[in-house]
Amino acid sequence: MWYRGLGLLVLFAADPTLAQQGAHPTVLEGWVINANPCASASTELMGMKIGVDRLRSVSVEKASLVIEGDDMTASLVGSLACETSANALGSGFISAGIDARVAIDLTTCTVGETFIAVSDVVLEIDMPGSMSGMREFFEEQLPLLLEPALRTSIDNRAVMACRQLNSGH
Repeated sequence: MWYRGLGLLVLFAADPTLAQQGAHPTVLEGWVINANPCASASTELMGMKIGVDRLRSVSVEKASLVIEGDDMTASLVGSLACETSANALGSGFISAGIDARVAIDLTTCTVGETFIAVSDVVLEIDMPGSMSGMREFFEEQLPLLLEPALRTSIDNRAVMACRQLNSGH
């Protein structure tokens, strides 16, 4: 049963080649890659969809799982990089350090507290010709998309893993 609980550690993004460049992904990195946390890092702005919704790389430095009674807390520390889709108006990426924790009641699969800290943000945006004046605006907005995207991914993955754990799969 403990190995199913490890699924709760993977709370975050599509291809196993996305682990730290040149390295084979660890099991946890593979789980993060398959969770695709960048997928929801987009929004509508002035009638345009903007975002960095494609996973570029992931690195998991450490993860832990604590079960006390019917409460489980999963945490993960690492880094994540997301980039724009191939058909985006401009190209760019965002990378950041991630410290994430989620608590869940294993009897009800109700998510309690979710904590996300995003640090060391690096952002690069290239806008075409007449749009280059909007670069600064996008540089301000894109980091704001990362935290809610990670929160959504973590909460959804925690509930899915809890339900699988409770169903015996």
